[in-house]
Amino acid sequence: MRHALGIAYLGTQYFGWQSQPDQPTVQAFVEKALSFVADEPIRVYCSGRTDRGVHATNQVIHFDSNAQRSTNNWLRGVNAALPDDIQVVWHRVVDETFHARHCALSRQYTYLLYVRPTPNVIWSNHALMIPNALDIKAMRQGAKVLVGEHDFSSFRAAHCQAKSPCKTLYSIEIDQYHHWMTFSFHANAFLYHMIRIMMHAILEIGYQKKEIQWLESVLKAKNRSLATAMVPPNGLYFQGAQYHKDYDIPQFKDILGGDLRCFLNQ
Repeated sequence: MRHALGIAYLGTQYFGWQSQPDQPTVQAFVEKALSFVADEPIRVYCSGRTDRGVHATNQVIHFDSNAQRSTNNWLRGVNAALPDDIQVVWHRVVDETFHARHCALSRQYTYLLYVRPTPNVIWSNHALMIPNALDIKAMRQGAKVLVGEHDFSSFRAAHCQAKSPCKTLYSIEIDQYHHWMTFSFHANAFLYHMIRIMMHAILEIGYQKKEIQWLESVLKAKNRSLATAMVPPNGLYFQGAQYHKDYDIPQFKDILGGDLRCFLNQ
């Protein structure tokens, strides 16, 4: 029987999602907890691998198991066996054709900023601290340059293993909630470090260090050496993947932005 789960985690203490020898990873802890509850070895497959220090609000995974457990037992049992910074948020029994990665139609990430002269130590591992105000209008205009189907060679890591640098970026939404800013990226897929490199470029425009025309030229050049810097991983959140409705997978939402709005309106 094939199962799908939604996983939320804080990536600060982990060397990314994917299992690595002798390193703590989210995948390793999830597989260990599932294997304990199922009483058999479990191998999981995810919708999007995250790097060291990157968080997730709805990482979709699937696995096969012969164990007979109710949804409540999967949720309660696995969460009891997981560390406090990893949590299963939903469970579904899915069709055997479902694959968390290969069936994903699109993916969404959000980058979180805390913009204030005095940093917030409580959020230091969960958002990028920005001491000076940013030009949000200029950043929104600059972000439009990146939307669409493009060759994103200028925004990929040197050791990216993707077969093609061409991706379709559906939208970049930039919102502000008091001292917080969110940058939401929605695309069919992303290159390695693509979002963190694009974020740094957009912030250069927000700092008024670069013009929008500079970003256009970087994109057209298809040259990684023109955009060498990237933001740190601590502000990046994987918000989930979208699938065909027949699979009945809970769709990604702006969980991070929604939580911020609720928190700030209290």
